[in-house]
Amino acid sequence: MKKKAKKTWIIVCGLILVPVMVVRAEVRPTAQITFIVKDDFEKPVANVDVSMSTFHHWEPREGFGKDILSRYSTKTDSTGKAVLTGRSLTGEFNYGTYAATGYYLNGRNSYCFNKKSLGRWEPWNPTIEIIFKPVLNPIPYIGGAGRKKIPKRETAIGFDLFKNDWIAPYGKGKSGDIIFTLEEKIPFEISGKPYDYRLKISFPNKGDGIQTCYVPRDSGELPMPRYAPKEGYESNLELKKGYDKNGFFNERDDQNFFIRVRTVLDKDGKVKSALYGKVEGNIKFDRTNFFAMNYGLNPNPLDVNMEFDPEKNLRFPSWQKTQKQVEAVAEANLGGPAEKKTTQ
Repeated sequence: MKKKAKKTWIIVCGLILVPVMVVRAEVRPTAQITFIVKDDFEKPVANVDVSMSTFHHWEPREGFGKDILSRYSTKTDSTGKAVLTGRSLTGEFNYGTYAATGYYLNGRNSYCFNKKSLGRWEPWNPTIEIIFKPVLNPIPYIGGAGRKKIPKRETAIGFDLFKNDWIAPYGKGKSGDIIFTLEEKIPFEISGKPYDYRLKISFPNKGDGIQTCYVPRDSGELPMPRYAPKEGYESNLELKKGYDKNGFFNERDDQNFFIRVRTVLDKDGKVKSALYGKVEGNIKFDRTNFFAMNYGLNPNPLDVNMEFDPEKNLRFPSWQKTQKQVEAVAEANLGGPAEKKTTQ
């Protein structure tokens, strides 16, 4: 009797498992994506590992459990092309390149298919371009600013990029490279009621300015273009943050900036000398006077190279630089003319 029961159980399990396995295969259509990997000079990058992953199933674990992923990977050919095929329950894939010597680490992106038909995800075999930036000429730079407080509202206050501080009497800065004014249009009272704060950005010198550069978040170690543009800078910019009947409003998360400061023009109005820099991520502020700006400045006049060496921030003495040396660089690079036009 025991042997018969055992055989019956095995047969029943087989009957149950077979259709379940078939169903699992049917609900995971096949997807295919062609990736084209090239550098930021349009040259194909060969022999680079490209991968994509998609949700497979959830496992109960401590806390909220864990999503288990299916992963697929291959290398690019001589033309920079890599084709990946895999099954997916959701049709959403995260993809990117693995780290490689001589290249900046890339960010991860995602692609979501529109529909499924006849056992596969559509559109079939879309082509996705991945920019893989090589390490070319990382240079020492001036960087800041971390978290700070705007000293006073409704007041134009200069910020010294070399000192990473507000100018006197609010800080130790000497040259107001960028001027910030925090304005309170509608004061905050309680949650749910409208409020409106503006951060106005201006500059002390003719020819100085700022321009927006939109880059997707998590775009890797060198997200912005490696060279700053020489034209297109605006002398004024206003950022907004608040709440109204339509909900919260603020600037886009993918907003970044190029800046040009300490500009000197010739008699024809052309740029004779200037310092170029970038702000990665948005300039953050709020109703509590909170302020944060992740900036980098090339200390060499007229040099638009934005490929900064993270180990060589000239502001930190740990990289064989004293504060006096940093100040000497600032003086050599037009610190005088900009100081004369500082606004407090």
